[in-house]
Amino acid sequence: MRDLRENCSSAPRSRWWSLAVASLATLIVTADSGQLSIAMPLIIKDLHADLALASWLALVYAFVTASLYLPCGRLSDVLGVGNLFLAGFVLYSLSSFAAGRTEAALPMIFFRATQAAGSALIMANNFALITALFPREERGRAMGIAGGTVSALGYTLGPVLGGLLTHSFGWRANFYLSGSLAMIGFIAARKLLPPESFKPTGDKKTPFDITGAITFAAGISLLLFSLALAQKGSWREPVVGLGALLAVALFGFFIKWEKRANFPLLDLNIFRITAFTLGNLARWFSFITMSVSNLLMPFFFAARAGSGSASGRAFSSADAICDGAPGAGYRMAIGALFTRTALCARTRCQRSGAGASGVVANRGDSF
Repeated sequence: MRDLRENCSSAPRSRWWSLAVASLATLIVTADSGQLSIAMPLIIKDLHADLALASWLALVYAFVTASLYLPCGRLSDVLGVGNLFLAGFVLYSLSSFAAGRTEAALPMIFFRATQAAGSALIMANNFALITALFPREERGRAMGIAGGTVSALGYTLGPVLGGLLTHSFGWRANFYLSGSLAMIGFIAARKLLPPESFKPTGDKKTPFDITGAITFAAGISLLLFSLALAQKGSWREPVVGLGALLAVALFGFFIKWEKRANFPLLDLNIFRITAFTLGNLARWFSFITMSVSNLLMPFFFAARAGSGSASGRAFSSADAICDGAPGAGYRMAIGALFTRTALCARTRCQRSGAGASGVVANRGDSF
């Protein structure tokens, strides 16, 4: 990734076109979640299923993405970010078209899982691409656009598009739209991403942490599976308790393994960075609250409003997000620059003396 940054940071036009590709990927994935939420009542009706199918469509997506995010990030070093983008767009597109053609519940769940795999290939490397291409002074604004504004736009437009398409053409049109956009993304990535992004940036001789990948995937899958079973019965069911205990044991083994591995899948030292840890924790709580409303509210609005389009409008109003992320990201970059300058100045002043305050300043300087 360092080589990619060195080769591309001096090509402003190239990196902004690359940002457009990354933003399109974010828009496709975020809008798709809202579209599917609005279309879910009709999907369940047409496939003769129940609410359990709705939960499994969401859960299988969570299984696959949670299991593949870490391995896909490592694969980008070996195969190149651009190649994973292309593969992700193709898999996402084909899976979306196939899901739109399915006539049964089980094939729908399967194609939703392959769609999630395509999403993981794309989204696991989205910010990595932006970080590699943009210099420090532009990185905050770029991340604000791709991760803030476009995400908010996708979450807001998704229910509206889902309601409009479902009401006018049927629920299958949502999958066809996602597949078409993903194919456009494939063409855009092939044409607009810099050539360096298709080259490996890591050492191919570096071993891949297969044990860590399998352990993490098994742990997160067991945890989600136990939670899915718990919603149908009591938390005291033996299967639920056993699955939860196995998940905890696998996570414990994963942490222990990653600490001892020479080439870990996840470097646990990054969690010593307070801003990184708290930011991910806040993002985790944010996704929990959005997931609950995304699953349940469409059924409420569909029952009260009586149509998919009305449901989409109501759900979008409840889900609207402030789109000030580019400015926030830009200000964040400026703020980080001034903060670092102030900390460095404080360090130089306190190094002339002694005491615990100098240690604190040194830690701030190294951040």
